[in-house]
Amino acid sequence: MAALPYHKVVASKAFTILVGPHKKTCTIHADLLAAMSGPLNALVNVHMREATEAMAEWPDVDEETFARFGEFAYTGTYGALDEHPATGPSTGDEHIARDHVPTKLRKLKRKKMMRQGLLDPSISADPSHSGDVTNDDGTSTSLSAPIDESAEGAKAPSFTDGILSHARVYVFADCYLVRDLAKLSLKRLHEALETVPKGKEFGGAIAQLADYTFANTVAGEGHQDPLREQLCLYIADNIQTIWPSSDFQSLLEGCGELSKDIIKLLIPRLSPRETVTRWNGWD
Repeated sequence: MAALPYHKVVASKAFTILVGPHKKTCTIHADLLAAMSGPLNALVNVHMREATEAMAEWPDVDEETFARFGEFAYTGTYGALDEHPATGPSTGDEHIARDHVPTKLRKLKRKKMMRQGLLDPSISADPSHSGDVTNDDGTSTSLSAPIDESAEGAKAPSFTDGILSHARVYVFADCYLVRDLAKLSLKRLHEALETVPKGKEFGGAIAQLADYTFANTVAGEGHQDPLREQLCLYIADNIQTIWPSSDFQSLLEGCGELSKDIIKLLIPRLSPRETVTRWNGWD
């Protein structure tokens, strides 16, 4: 993040961003936003409509992620999810509806065009998620049904919400090349994972995190995406605890990239003696 003197920040005009599907009006100083990265500078100073109107729409960015981005822009850091007051009891076994996000191929294409200045970053792609997941208790949860946050007795943020929130910040930062924010979100995610209770909901929570990660990131050319790499290492380290989750097993069946990355990390951990013992066990 480029250092910008505060007298320049406060003297700059306000830039309005309509955040999320409900287009919540949020504002940020234009010069500060432009200093965050090349794509954001282009949004503020290059793209004709946004620069003229000092306004952009980010329908694919949730309000919580934008709040963390705004906090980081002004302070260089952002707070944890549990700093926000809870509104009700949490059971810890909730399953979260998947965000409406572009497919991996479309996201890669959009990212390349955006970096080249050929695509307006505020243009949204069509959502592509549907279907159900099977919970550990045999019930089914829709991935496409919206969450009614106004319903009476709504559940408070769980540890699943916390780890997913850092992944969402990373995806946003990676898309707009805010590298320091991406690094911070990985650090926050690591810290959050260290405190996750490894009870019966643990495997399902990691499955949701892995599902979101591999749906919203792309493999780099000759290198692994940092969020994918960090998550796969964590899964490999905790595979015996995560494996019993039916959600995690189903995800491995449907996501070849995830399965391949995890197996690649697990193979070196098998000693030759263990391999021979298992092979001889077939006789």
